Amino acid sequence: MITNEQAIELAFKGFKTIYTDAYTAAPAYWDKVAMSVPSGAREETYGRLGIYKPMFAEMGHLAKQHPDELLFGLLDSGFTSLCYDGLPFFDAAHPAADVSGAAVMVSNMQAGTERAWYLLDTSRAIKPLI
Repeated sequence: MITNEQAIELAFKGFKTIYTDAYTAAPAYWDKVAMSVPSGAREETYGRLGIYKPMFAEMGHLAKQHPDELLFGLLDSGFTSLCYDGLPFFDAAHPAADVSGAAVMVSNMQAGTERAWYLLDTSRAIKPLI
């Protein structure tokens, strides 16, 4: 290999690409446990102004998750909380009527000993839970 300015420049471009690809692909976890506070000077003073942005970000995050907490809490309590017919929401024998009006018992659960799981078709316009 001829060692000249052009060859060295090509080698550094190749090294930079290899470095950048490895840097991009490497897993990093610091941002899961630490907050980045940017600095543009040698010395910074972060009075109270620096605490408002993360506070409002956290409020937005919690507000978005609030319906999840409500809905999945209701699903979890569906085995013990009573619904309109005096039975738990998930029960093997809800009284109902068929198309002729005859009384029938319907089930919306299958009992078991493992932790509950739910089969929901969420691909339709009307969702399984309202």
